[in-house]
Amino acid sequence: MKKKLIYILMICLSNIYSCRKSFDLTQDKVFYVYNIHEGDTVRVDTIKYMPSIEESCPIVIFSDSMLMEWNKASVKNIIRDDSIHMDDCLRFDIQFYKNKHQLRLEFSKKVLNNEYLLESDFDSGFYVIEEVFNGSYQSFHYYLIVYRRKNVHTTNKEIRAYHFAFSPHYDSFYLRNIATLDEIRFKKFYNSFIKQNGNDEMGLPYRKFNVTYFSRNKINSYITGCTGCIACIDEFKDMIK
Repeated sequence: MKKKLIYILMICLSNIYSCRKSFDLTQDKVFYVYNIHEGDTVRVDTIKYMPSIEESCPIVIFSDSMLMEWNKASVKNIIRDDSIHMDDCLRFDIQFYKNKHQLRLEFSKKVLNNEYLLESDFDSGFYVIEEVFNGSYQSFHYYLIVYRRKNVHTTNKEIRAYHFAFSPHYDSFYLRNIATLDEIRFKKFYNSFIKQNGNDEMGLPYRKFNVTYFSRNKINSYITGCTGCIACIDEFKDMIK
């Protein structure tokens, strides 16, 4: 009986301290990603499904169904205008959005497990920016952009950007920095970016730069392909310095 109680306690502690730990059968499920270049498949990768949010997190604000809607909104943006914007980069990425985007899943668990994302954020609206750098190796950066009270003595709010970087060693995100943004300047950047009329080659150092807006009733996701608005990206990077 004593051994049984210790075993149960270990399971509970595992669920509390690690939102990522799970031995569910979903770990054995896989999907295949086809790397296509100019119409030819050059590589096929096998990707394992990670445990879901509900399976991993004791408190769920951003649910698995919400993650699915995020992916659907991204797919909808990619195939807009009868796919005239489709390119090799988007053909590669759309496979993740149609299945189960692993980095988005891991990021969602991170912001939930540490209370960076609050229930009230869905009322005021918040943004997630996904950034992928190319170099000697790929690096992944996510920005959670929310409204927060300036201090405990006022109800006035400011736009705050939580910068997360992905650690391959720990297979998870960590908080890298917190920056306060100028609201007018950020809105100007956002309104320029969502036009998606940039035709600059993404190339080095950028592989991907996506912007998604969440509210209580809608998700608007804007996905870059092999080209994008580099001036918009540079504007955002300058804001968070």
